[in-house]
Amino acid sequence: MVVGTILDCIITDGDLAMKDSITKIFPAAHHRLCAWHLLKNASTKIGIPDFMPYLKKCMLADIEVNKFEELWSEMVQKFGLQDNTWINEMYEKKKMWATAHIRGSFFAGIRTTCCCEALHSHIKQYVHSRINMTDFVQQFHKCLTYFRFREIKSDFLSKYGQPMMQTSLRSLEKSAEIQFTKEIFVMFRSIMKRSMLLKMTECHEMSTWYIFTVSKYCGDGSVWRVACCQEPIDLKCSCFRMESIGLPCHHILSVLLYLDFDDLPKCLVMPRWSKFACISHINVGQTQSPISTEDEIQEHEDSYNSENDYDMSSQE
Repeated sequence: MVVGTILDCIITDGDLAMKDSITKIFPAAHHRLCAWHLLKNASTKIGIPDFMPYLKKCMLADIEVNKFEELWSEMVQKFGLQDNTWINEMYEKKKMWATAHIRGSFFAGIRTTCCCEALHSHIKQYVHSRINMTDFVQQFHKCLTYFRFREIKSDFLSKYGQPMMQTSLRSLEKSAEIQFTKEIFVMFRSIMKRSMLLKMTECHEMSTWYIFTVSKYCGDGSVWRVACCQEPIDLKCSCFRMESIGLPCHHILSVLLYLDFDDLPKCLVMPRWSKFACISHINVGQTQSPISTEDEIQEHEDSYNSENDYDMSSQE
């Protein structure tokens, strides 16, 4: 199970008991089903090889609700699944797994429970069911030390060193590099490159907002609406990707280019993706940043490497 930081989003494998508990204890949370488990169940329940690409498109494609309905109907008709019980149950649960219906709920781009599974797999390298309590505490502490070292190293790499600018939009790219962590900046830069392929077709002025219509250059006719408020600066897009993953979409960035923005507005920088996300968690009275020098990185690395390796086979 993967749980959101403020319990507004939860991803599970579809366990019924867990679903009932979530409904009772976290009624406001958006419960999403793991895409990996759903696709695995589909291959078992349906058993038609050509069916899977259709289901993946319905499940993962970033499309409008009406387009999802068209694709779903086409899939059901093509494979003659009108009376299939599992297919009908899946359709009833579409708001728990279809990207078209989940857009706007923040899941940070996570669609499966793989993060939780990966954590379990890593912890198993340090502990197992027959380990005694003393060794468990020592090994678990070693595991935590490793995770803390990785976080500190990642913070250091984000805060020190400057990546080479790769686009002609140097001011906007540099502004993003200053604010985002290294990994998020790489994702943002790819989105920014896509914004150059869009064009502005209309602009309607309202009382406090401007509504821009954006379409892809030589595209299929699809359009997106971007609302922009200049005081205070705020931007919203009909694709809801900013609300879903926490990064501005290329539609919003195309509007920024149209309006000659040199800096990335703060409203488009989610705190959790910022280089300064840890600062808000520093204890009152602590003046140092969580990561300050390269010597601190080396100190943590030496501490981790100096611990004796634990022989798991000795406990079996």
